[in-house]
Amino acid sequence: MPDGPVLEASELTKIFRLPRTAANPLRQQTLRAVDGVSMQLFAGATAALVGQSGSGKSTLVRLLSQLEHPTSGTIRINGEEVSASWGRSYRRYTEQVQIVLQDPYASLNPGFRVGRSVRRPLEIHKVHKTRAEREAAVRQLLEQVKLTPPEFYASKFPHELSGGQRQRVAIARSLAVNPKVLLADEPVSMLDVSVKVEILRVLNECRENLGLALLYVTHDIASARWCADTISVMYAGQIVESGPAEEVTQRARHPYTQLLIRSTPDPASGQPANGAKPEDGVTQGSAPETVGCRFRANCPSAMAKCAADEPPVVPLSAGQWVRCWLYAPENGPPAG
Repeated sequence: MPDGPVLEASELTKIFRLPRTAANPLRQQTLRAVDGVSMQLFAGATAALVGQSGSGKSTLVRLLSQLEHPTSGTIRINGEEVSASWGRSYRRYTEQVQIVLQDPYASLNPGFRVGRSVRRPLEIHKVHKTRAEREAAVRQLLEQVKLTPPEFYASKFPHELSGGQRQRVAIARSLAVNPKVLLADEPVSMLDVSVKVEILRVLNECRENLGLALLYVTHDIASARWCADTISVMYAGQIVESGPAEEVTQRARHPYTQLLIRSTPDPASGQPANGAKPEDGVTQGSAPETVGCRFRANCPSAMAKCAADEPPVVPLSAGQWVRCWLYAPENGPPAG
């Protein structure tokens, strides 16, 4: 296993221009969907990206997959900076970085049988020379994601499969070109609880057996703790806390991370133990003129400086860090 990251993002920022409004037709509104995000993905390890809807997680995945291009910042794969556009450069990039999307039905061609969907990347990227080799690879890929017997599933159309089975097909298809990085964008959010665990186990086995660098994107911090080595918490386009999964979940420092943990459903009731909900602090994004901490309006510990200045990144113990004024050295240790 190499010491350096397979995929590395440095200070990624994505700014979208919003439609002009009738009330103010001359002013161009913008949205910072991703703002100065840095991240490293290592071979054989799972990194989780956690946050509510609208926090910028999917936009960051699209930047890492090169489906969108950043306004600023860099992406490096195996230490080399990349900027892949459509065509050969993008095809070479996708051989190394693949994506599994949230909706397995929408991501599969309804007119293709499963075998053809999985075989298509092999043909596009010319992974095998003969049809017999490609058919053997399709069978192996379906077996790898626990769709057995593979001949039975290869002949099915997507509508003939369950949601969990369709997601397994999407995973098999993403593995067809032997990628180094797999970006899983909320891969279990549309599935039943029992099926979620099985899909996460499939992803974990593929990561272990193939030495993949896996990014697991989710709004469920409990599942992130279960399957990830590290967790990064995203709010309003920024990473507000990051570190080893055990540290982040057991000793959460940022008030937003603490809210996510409190809002985790109780296994017995299916409801948050104290009624907390992550949408209590929802923010869909931040414009360039935004100053101060983006969570301050919902933070029980907000101070005057939170409205005046953006909080610093404060390193903590055990590889954990937080973006919060509460932990700035000049403030001393926070109460409690």
